[in-house]
Amino acid sequence: MIHFVAAFVTVLVIGLLVASPSLFATPEPGVYQFDFSERFFFVAIYFLPAYVVLGAPASYIIRKLLSKWPDFNTYSVNLFFYALTGGMAGIIVVLLFGQPQSLMDYIAVFVIGSVAAIFYFHVYLLTESIWKRIKKPQSP
Repeated sequence: MIHFVAAFVTVLVIGLLVASPSLFATPEPGVYQFDFSERFFFVAIYFLPAYVVLGAPASYIIRKLLSKWPDFNTYSVNLFFYALTGGMAGIIVVLLFGQPQSLMDYIAVFVIGSVAAIFYFHVYLLTESIWKRIKKPQSP
């Protein structure tokens, strides 16, 4: 459950980051420019399925695997696995749906997937922390 909440929060944050420059842009006459809601909608259309279908299940699997080895369940190991999984997910998506032209395309997709996964990981940690505080029973 918390993985999907983190996915929605991540898409919300990325959408706000991508759409916010349109709030300060001065329109040029005769040129159509996307407004805030259109940019936010486009980001949500593309990013939400990726984070919900790929990110949340991958995060759940990483958490389950690393919970079996408590000595390796550290921040840096989690960061490494999230980056590796995000990069591999990007490569798989490109192999299934894209037409990469060179090795640099694969490297770029791997880096973009890794950055997206690392961003999700940090939003997940923040969401988990807030979730635990909300669910913590109040002592009298």
